[in-house]
Amino acid sequence: MNGTAGEDGTLVVDAGTVVRPVTRVGSGTLYGLSDASTPPVSIMRPLRLHRLRQPPPLHQHRPNGSPVPVGDTLVIAASAEAIGAAITVDMADSFDGFPYCWTSWDDWYGRIDEMIAAATSAGVAGIDAWEPWNEPDWTWPSEAGVPFEEGWVRTYRRIRRSAPNQAIMGPSFSRWDLDWMRSFLTAAKAAGALPQVVSWHELNGWERVTGDVRAYRALERELGIAPRPISINEYAATGEIDVPASVNHYVAQFEREGVRDAQRAFWYEPGTLNGLLHDGRPTASYWMYKWYADQTGNIVKVTPAASNDGVAAYDAAGRTFSLVFAGRSGDSSIRVDGIGGLGRSVTATLESVPGSGRTANVAGATRLWSGARTLAHGGVTITIAGQDATGAYRLVLTPA
Repeated sequence: MNGTAGEDGTLVVDAGTVVRPVTRVGSGTLYGLSDASTPPVSIMRPLRLHRLRQPPPLHQHRPNGSPVPVGDTLVIAASAEAIGAAITVDMADSFDGFPYCWTSWDDWYGRIDEMIAAATSAGVAGIDAWEPWNEPDWTWPSEAGVPFEEGWVRTYRRIRRSAPNQAIMGPSFSRWDLDWMRSFLTAAKAAGALPQVVSWHELNGWERVTGDVRAYRALERELGIAPRPISINEYAATGEIDVPASVNHYVAQFEREGVRDAQRAFWYEPGTLNGLLHDGRPTASYWMYKWYADQTGNIVKVTPAASNDGVAAYDAAGRTFSLVFAGRSGDSSIRVDGIGGLGRSVTATLESVPGSGRTANVAGATRLWSGARTLAHGGVTITIAGQDATGAYRLVLTPA
């Protein structure tokens, strides 16, 4: 459990305490788009995807057994623009193979120049950051002849020759490791090559997220580094990525801890939004992210229960409250305070999606019930019967 649980295992929402405006930080994908029409814009637009992490222009990478390179930034750029999503370019994917098939420094410099020039000449406006390397803690090649810290500085300086004003993201370690990050940041700071966005992956269970983000913030203070935006640019293990309850726990912590963006991990087929689609149609998890996309106003404070957690948004102007939550097995309760602006009573609506996995298509969420509830002191407690620990739920409150 992360945070302090509500009394008696109740998940508690304080709608009067704003965390930040709604930006849907957890709605990102890695290789989520495979070509100009896969997936189609029409099925992506409802998710309001925040950021896409894609391979660079003119790359050679064939991911997860694909017989040909897919997902080129130039190819998917129009779709990204159409759905309003920014792009992070994973530059190491210029190479084929994984770990990457290194060639030489001259070739690497040429690739850097070429990919940036191609994006510039094509007028790709949505690139949010250039990411020099992916998972260098185990993929940085010994053939490069220098440790990663020096390779980072060389690469950073080469990028700056062609992209002087765009963000550079890194180090994109495969997991949080305090000693690795301290060594990297110390060397980068000394060389004047600190990343504008700091990134790593969370692939070892949602329980780690809060502690890891807080450890990074403490490290910034220790090293005298101004706070950087955080990108968790791969999240969720293979056993979690298609379980709505598990990914909901990740997203809830990203919002609470101030992460800037996060991308679902790429374990299977490209072009499926990392399992949100199967045979081109939604799975259960798609609808959970659709609920998340529908939130408006401000993200507000959630105190998780022992197993339940969620993302809550309160739109005072639109007079609506939404909580996307998951995790508990059996009966549970939700306490929502600070919603006096909705009136003396509200209409509460509860919906659910199952934990049916990545190959089961689900046509939509199921409405479980809807009814009036009277507020007391600007709040209300809702009892949830028979909660499924693998599925996800949405509670919506509107004026009665």
